[in-house]
Amino acid sequence: MVARKDPADEPFFREWNACRGALTPDGRPMKRSKARSAQFRDLLFADLAPAHPSDPGADTRLPLPVPALLVVGSKGKGTSVAAASFALRELGYTVGTVSSPPLRWDGERIRIDGRTITPAEYARASALAADTLARMPRLGTPAPDGTVGYLPPSGLYTQVAIRYLLDRGVDALVVEEGLGGASDDVSLFDFPVVALTQVFGEHLDVLGGSLDAVAADLLGVVSPATHTVLSFPDQPAEARTRLAALNTADAPRAHYIDTVPMEDAAPPVAAGAQSAVAAGHAPVPPTTDLTGTNIRLGVAAAITLTGLRRGYDDIVAEARTRLNLPARLSRHEHAGLTWLVDAAINPAGVRAALAGARAELGGDPVVIAGFPDTKDVDACIAELASLPDANIVLAGAGTEYLSYAAARRYADRFGPVAEVPAALARAVELARGRDSGAAGGPAAVRSTAGILTVGTMSFAGMVLEALDADVSAWW
Repeated sequence: MVARKDPADEPFFREWNACRGALTPDGRPMKRSKARSAQFRDLLFADLAPAHPSDPGADTRLPLPVPALLVVGSKGKGTSVAAASFALRELGYTVGTVSSPPLRWDGERIRIDGRTITPAEYARASALAADTLARMPRLGTPAPDGTVGYLPPSGLYTQVAIRYLLDRGVDALVVEEGLGGASDDVSLFDFPVVALTQVFGEHLDVLGGSLDAVAADLLGVVSPATHTVLSFPDQPAEARTRLAALNTADAPRAHYIDTVPMEDAAPPVAAGAQSAVAAGHAPVPPTTDLTGTNIRLGVAAAITLTGLRRGYDDIVAEARTRLNLPARLSRHEHAGLTWLVDAAINPAGVRAALAGARAELGGDPVVIAGFPDTKDVDACIAELASLPDANIVLAGAGTEYLSYAAARRYADRFGPVAEVPAALARAVELARGRDSGAAGGPAAVRSTAGILTVGTMSFAGMVLEALDADVSAWW
């Protein structure tokens, strides 16, 4: 959920809003329906779709008329998507990007050459969604496979954004999954290149309940049309095994980033060739430069898509210098203080964000932590143990639909979980060394170098909205 609402959001959320708390005819909670999404796709892309409706038992995917790459994973997708978009633009393409989730408003999901479409353009995309919805079977009608469900907002944004960008004449596409892989609307399309960012136990309630199920769902986007899968190097055993299974002796299409030569025609090292690593018998060294690795992954995916295999090192260097990545330890000046905003939601991300903040600020920051119960709250907070308790503020974003019970267990140390505006105000007082502890937490003992925020993308978006940060252009 974003901080800023737009009337043009309505069609994208229409069916989700209508089905919140609803039950199917057999009494089960209403869920997103991929079969219904396929019906929507066949209407929206009637000029590209097969002449006859898809066989509900078949895995039918729509080839796209321009080169297209897909980014899936648990974390780091936005960085890789921005880097891939940047690389394609550097290589001369007009690139359309579909990203998820947004930060300040939903129009950020659709970009051309790294820049968000305008509100007027977003309204036109919304009208396209509304027109297609009007031609759909009535909500509640069984889909061709017999299931009853709704069109999820993330899937509608993905499909409508692709259609809108094609109509705008882009000649390359970079698409980020909305929620999952095989279960997400991105799996309704063919992608020649797939990039897999770091995988961990995110969205277990939706993607199958185990790390292996998450990896299987994410890599379920790979189709016969996919010739290359590039992966973040530091993956859990479950993901490594799934990657290795994509390879055959004749077609080693899954590779770990940094094992694939980008500047010449030397054969890459396939994930399947690293069988000991794939089976979990040889641990991969932890990746510490998360942003840099995700940038390399995105650039490598873009170069692989084009087949050019040149300019990789230069484009990576340019991307690291020129990319503006809000909520990826982005720096902002506000209220006379330096703010660093990072959407870290797992222990490794929190650890990297805190280390980066200390290096950037030259000292300990005040940290505002926004971790709902869907994250590993205890492990994330443990990464802040080197800070005084007085330097930590707990925030809750989206408390109307997210639980913060785990964070509230730390109230005696850090104070209560506050709504975002109150948390920001308290952090400012702490950073200035003026807080008295009256808000229910410990009093600050000294001023600090600045403020670091860590937590979900929706939380980061609310922070960036409060800071009035420019998120419109990636470069």
